[in-house]
Amino acid sequence: MPLIDDQDYDIALNAQRIKDLNAANDGNKADVKKVVISLTVIMIQKYVTLSCII
Repeated sequence: MPLIDDQDYDIALNAQRIKDLNAANDGNKADVKKVVISLTVIMIQKYVTLSCII
């Protein structure tokens, strides 16, 4: 009987690890989007500035 309990515990731990990894992955995706958006904004600002000078 203890074997089954250990297996259930391991399964629960692994499920929690997967949830944690998924949450971290979602956070990383959000960070990447923020970086891409901010870089795009900077590029647009520089382009507009150059256009005004020319």
